[in-house]
Amino acid sequence: MNISIQDIEDRIIGHLLCDGKKATLEACSLIDETDFSDPACSILFGVCVALVSQHKSVDVLSVHQFLQNNVEKLGTHFQKLSSFTDAKTAINNLILRATDLATMYATRGYSNDLLTNCKYLRQETERKKAQEIILSAGTKLNDGIEVETVIEEAARELITLSAKSQNIKSYTHLEDAFDEAIKETEDEIAGKVVRLSTGFHDLDRIIYGLEKGRLYCIAAEEKIGKSLLSYQIGLNSASKGNPSAIISMEMKASEIAKRFAGVNSGQEALHRLNALKKLKAEIGKYPLFIRDGSANQGKVFITIHKLYAEKQVELLIVDYLQLIELQGKDRVNEVNDFVGKLKGLAMDLNIPIVLISAVLNKQLSHRNDRKPTPADLRDTGRLANDADCLMFLWKPDEQDENYLELFVARSRYSKLGRIGLFLDPETLKLSQTELRDLGSSSYQSTEFKRF
Repeated sequence: MNISIQDIEDRIIGHLLCDGKKATLEACSLIDETDFSDPACSILFGVCVALVSQHKSVDVLSVHQFLQNNVEKLGTHFQKLSSFTDAKTAINNLILRATDLATMYATRGYSNDLLTNCKYLRQETERKKAQEIILSAGTKLNDGIEVETVIEEAARELITLSAKSQNIKSYTHLEDAFDEAIKETEDEIAGKVVRLSTGFHDLDRIIYGLEKGRLYCIAAEEKIGKSLLSYQIGLNSASKGNPSAIISMEMKASEIAKRFAGVNSGQEALHRLNALKKLKAEIGKYPLFIRDGSANQGKVFITIHKLYAEKQVELLIVDYLQLIELQGKDRVNEVNDFVGKLKGLAMDLNIPIVLISAVLNKQLSHRNDRKPTPADLRDTGRLANDADCLMFLWKPDEQDENYLELFVARSRYSKLGRIGLFLDPETLKLSQTELRDLGSSSYQSTEFKRF
């Protein structure tokens, strides 16, 4: 780049103040306030991140209010601004600076490539810090400090810098881990929501509901009903007031609404219209958000962050794995990489994510019962191990196309088991029904499956 670091920092802050939460989430995935050499930009970046963490909007007015309402809390940060004698003066100047940067970004036609600017800033910061570490090591060697000691100290500092560069999460002390576990258990005893219901009580009994920070997978052959099942879980969650979201690469949002209403193109148009209007009046206000259309890995993750920041979603459904657009030719490695990142995102955002996946039809065709196994998952070797709970949907009864069975094949934190489901061919809705004994009971165990 031919522009200065100061210009880069100004453009980043101006971009955040103009584009809000989405831009802030994108930026903080690459940089933090310590990457800024300008103290004012460093503080303003920290304020933007604080606003997002509090589920507030990010704009000039919100920054102004935050600064004015947190004079005492921010006091130590203003020591960075040595040119000002007190926090109040510093706040007034920061407010003016924020206004100037937002106006400058909005009026001068700057490039809106936020990620490029953030990556450049991070690289320059890392280069500068690496140089400082190496120069400091050279100075210590010239001062006669033992070579082994200098190398050990420099290596430790470079490893720390490398960890930050690769966004490696910091550690948690064992005592803090116990504190977190105790708080979660106390919240559960107090009746606070820890797990979300799927809406199918027998499934909740087996998996103990959908737990925060977990990755769940529902897999099946094509046209079995895996998408319908996941959409119903999302709708059931939203009906309880829990903001939920569906990222669909298979159906348009309007098509999903039609599925909820149980209408199809074979029905008379007036009947469909009345059914849609009736259901809209009943459930249209539920906090369920749908993002449809094609998407690559980057778009999926940006969408998830946007939904989490703007709608505070508590459940996310991704439908489905094999429809995600890939960039390279090595499909298996890219899919595995996506699964690993999705699992990490569930943990970072502390929400349950339900991922839908297809299985290999060719492998099932060689079996009499067509019952899927973890080895049948398409395009991925990691999903069976990365998912905290792996479930399969299949049709075990050749005589009844509308009877389905959902079974938990693997789970880290719950029992294994199975439930019966009935698919209403008219409304295309799934309901729980009595299990049938069809001579296939390989997943009836209620023991924990560790893997």
